Amino acid sequence: MSKIPLRVSCAGLVKIEIQGKLLGIINKKRLAAGVTIYTPPGGSYHYQGRATRHYLQDALVLTFEEGRDLRFSLPGDPDQRLQILDSFNSWFKSGQGRETVPSRELYEELIGEEGVLSLEQNSFPKLSHLSEKQKHVRLREASSRPGHIGVITEYFFELFQAHLTKHSRKALLQGLKQRYPMVRLLALDEILMEKTKDSLQIKDHEGPVPIASSFFYFL
Repeated sequence: MSKIPLRVSCAGLVKIEIQGKLLGIINKKRLAAGVTIYTPPGGSYHYQGRATRHYLQDALVLTFEEGRDLRFSLPGDPDQRLQILDSFNSWFKSGQGRETVPSRELYEELIGEEGVLSLEQNSFPKLSHLSEKQKHVRLREASSRPGHIGVITEYFFELFQAHLTKHSRKALLQGLKQRYPMVRLLALDEILMEKTKDSLQIKDHEGPVPIASSFFYFL
């Protein structure tokens, strides 16, 4: 089987650290598909503007998977796909025509879905890149996304850290108590083991909960 990617997926991931632990969120789309796993806050970027969509769709011949998400299927033979990836990489690094901060996804997760924070409380954290060296992370591996499991995917990640104020930290801790175990603080040894030490019951899942390997980028 060819190891040349058949998909592209782009996301911004956020490190939220409290009391020496990292915030993890149960991915609801995967949960609905029967996969229970803690993932870092953040998520898929959106493209911006019709001109960008035309460039990605017509010039690079990428097939959008869902709405405005920067997730695509790659066309052609392996050589063509590699050429498209080179062009896409240059476009992605330019930061033009796309979201460059995962604030929208973070808002949806922490306020819209789980309600662990509130804008009225002035508690939404500011974000900055984790480091200039880790501004862009690119890797190739099999997808674990429902509907694309096992498909070789080229991932483009940007890593961020959340800057918590005394007020936002207090609000998060309170929200964590209310929304546990859908939102949880993960210890370093749990992240290294890629599963929680204790057993949890979440929907149909009962037992230790897997933890996404993408947390490793924050260690």
